[in-house]
Amino acid sequence: MALTRLIGVVRRIGSLKETMIGEALSNTRFKVGLAILIFIVLLGYVGSIYAPCSEKQIYSLTCMYQRYLPPSREHPLGTNARGEDIYSWFTIGIRNSLWIALIAALIGTTISLIL
Repeated sequence: MALTRLIGVVRRIGSLKETMIGEALSNTRFKVGLAILIFIVLLGYVGSIYAPCSEKQIYSLTCMYQRYLPPSREHPLGTNARGEDIYSWFTIGIRNSLWIALIAALIGTTISLIL
């Protein structure tokens, strides 16, 4: 008897997950939001591979160029007033923001589960 109930509950949960995922994927707003999120994550992590300066070089100020260079193949977003590559700073900022958002979401979820 208990096993039959357990099997029924598991089936309902499985069908609920299938319908939730199916509904989400059929929603245009969800698709657009997911595409934007994937783009930002890829830009932050995969885009930093193509950055002219690594994070270590940026923070140690060893990656300096001529000031106010326009966008080019070497510097996709140009350089700033201090001669730093803007694209490198941009990818580092995205990565840091994603980590902060993840930590804030985990802290908020933990607090809500406790209360």
